[in-house]
Amino acid sequence: MEKEKIEIVFSKLLSIPKSIFWNFRLLPFKQALRLPLLFHFKTRMYVNKGTMILLKDAKLFNFSFGFGGSLGVARNKESFFIVRNSGTLKIKGKSTFAAGSSIRVEEGVLEIGANFNANKNCYISVFKKVIIGEQVLLGWNVTLIDNDGHTIDSNQNVGEIHISNDCWIAANSYILKNVSLGSGNVVAARSLVTSSLMKQGTPSRSVIAGHPAKVIKTNIVWRE
Repeated sequence: MEKEKIEIVFSKLLSIPKSIFWNFRLLPFKQALRLPLLFHFKTRMYVNKGTMILLKDAKLFNFSFGFGGSLGVARNKESFFIVRNSGTLKIKGKSTFAAGSSIRVEEGVLEIGANFNANKNCYISVFKKVIIGEQVLLGWNVTLIDNDGHTIDSNQNVGEIHISNDCWIAANSYILKNVSLGSGNVVAARSLVTSSLMKQGTPSRSVIAGHPAKVIKTNIVWRE
């Protein structure tokens, strides 16, 4: 454990030059001076000049990308930060993406609430809108994707994903387009959450599980 902490600190020190460059490339000058964005030095960056990165709270390293995560979980070999075309990233507070994670915002908006924490190898793909509330926790290998990835019958179907405050999405789960999770929801490990869940509804403080996922328990309280 101590060795891993030392490795993380060393990686952050190596990442400062790259992070300085991207802070001043992406943010207004006064915000960039505070260095709110910290990117792992191995992160592959694909960001158009003029891309909208909007920060509500520009504190030192308030947005951390590519460091740490659960011990014993292997990280992806590559990590990508992609915000381009008409994509917009809104960061509303402290946000942490662990090692091996990737963001891809080609179009539309990705909004991340305060005190967001994603474990290793999370993947978020946005072509329309993904809204994440405050105090949201993602386990390792979680995927949020608001699009089909490829065209079907000449249509690229996209939707929206809304995750309310205080949700926990456990490891290896998938959240697909046109899904809204109520506040305090827990998505069980290896669940596949599709728009079919919306027919049932997702009351606050529920456990959601299965392929496709459904509500299996209500009136729960979870703690990190």
